[in-house]
Amino acid sequence: MWSTDARILLRPASTLRSLAAPPLPAGLRVACRRPLFLTLVAASLVSLAATGTLTARIAGPSLFVWVYVPAVEALALYAVIRTRRTQIPFTRAIDLFFAGHAAWTLLLVVIVGLIALVPPAHWWMILTKVGMAGMAAVIVWSAFIDFCFFRYVYGASRARAIRDVAFQRAITWLLVFSIFAAPEVTPAGLAREISEAVAEVLR
Repeated sequence: MWSTDARILLRPASTLRSLAAPPLPAGLRVACRRPLFLTLVAASLVSLAATGTLTARIAGPSLFVWVYVPAVEALALYAVIRTRRTQIPFTRAIDLFFAGHAAWTLLLVVIVGLIALVPPAHWWMILTKVGMAGMAAVIVWSAFIDFCFFRYVYGASRARAIRDVAFQRAITWLLVFSIFAAPEVTPAGLAREISEAVAEVLR
């Protein structure tokens, strides 16, 4: 039996359509299980990238650093769907939305696994070649998964589902980047930081 996450990764439309039908499990445990799992994975990957091994000394503190990422995503999701009339509890919506993160998780595992295995001299090549190619593919596919989420879980039209994806991602990426990568810059400075980062990668 395939997991929910794997089914959404491979067949997002039909899987999300079926998961949006009753019965709909809800509650705090349902809402927290996948965001917390993603936080645990991120913290573990930080430890692997830094030391080549999984250590509680690094992974433990990293949990508190990375927990804001799924928190921001959940808040952005709420901003998009807060006015929708639906029978789907928000706690269940969070669980279904984060079940669509498998592509990002797999990409991070592959990149960090390669970094942990190869000499540091090859890290930049992995980040700019393998990482960017994988990221381009994951951005497109995960956007389609999110489109299916809004389309079949919330019954949005195609045009509205596209707007929902763009709105949710814009909020998430801007907040995550501003908090994590450039916490003290102004909006203009933030735009400059993003453009310089893109230019450096494409150089």
